Amino acid sequence: MQAYLQHNLHIGGKYYDAYPSRNLPKYGVVKAIDNKCYELLPPYSTNAEILISWIPERINQYITDKLGLIPQLLNYEYRHELAVNQIDFLNLIKVQIEINPTNF
Repeated sequence: MQAYLQHNLHIGGKYYDAYPSRNLPKYGVVKAIDNKCYELLPPYSTNAEILISWIPERINQYITDKLGLIPQLLNYEYRHELAVNQIDFLNLIKVQIEINPTNF
């Protein structure tokens, strides 16, 4: 996923995360087996082939919507281009805060 998204921001807990174990089973998609180990339940398991191609793009879309242009700010040249005009840059930050205030 990191290679597909071209960043490693906001793709889940790196270590044990109780949230999925506690909350994912209530949606009937997975059953928690162990730490970060889940069993995919029907109808998702029976439609796994379709989901394999759908899930990465859906995750990308969701994360892109939540992060806005934050991943692009890793690029120095891009940040520099944005910062040349202070008013435009401040407006850009305002828009990004409106998209997702937790980014700041």
